[in-house]
Amino acid sequence: MARLGTVHERSNPAGEGVRIRRLATAELTPAEIVAIRDLLWTAFPPGEEGFTEADWEHALGGVHVVLDLGGALAYWIQSDDPYLSQRARRQPTHLPGMPTRREVVEYYCDRAGVSSANWAFYEVFGLFRLAAIAQQIYYRYHHKQTRNPAFRQFWLNVNYLVWRAHKAMR
Repeated sequence: MARLGTVHERSNPAGEGVRIRRLATAELTPAEIVAIRDLLWTAFPPGEEGFTEADWEHALGGVHVVLDLGGALAYWIQSDDPYLSQRARRQPTHLPGMPTRREVVEYYCDRAGVSSANWAFYEVFGLFRLAAIAQQIYYRYHHKQTRNPAFRQFWLNVNYLVWRAHKAMR
């Protein structure tokens, strides 16, 4: 399997060069996964303030590259999306020259060497994931655990995201 990781060159505060390689969990060998997990457990020992199983799952627990893309594109609002999407937009993905979600999927899958044939599954995952996040934020607002007025109508976003996920399943 080709190693698709991206290498970034950075300098730390002492001016020393640091190489960072970013790649999908699916590209790691079992030995690399064990080595990384051992490194993290050593650097952040288990305990009250240490590295937990949940941290491992979030850091390197095996999220497939296309599943990650599904989560990211749930936030991607296009210029032709309905009003409810537009009002929830938090990034400038609707501007002229920005690719559509479909174009991002095709480009990403082509570069990663994976098929986009089952994209609906990943899209639905991302939409339901974002709906759950928005629902939790709205719950906190509704129960006065936060007072940010931007959350007042998040229930609309939740229902819209669920509707969009159901539409994608058809």
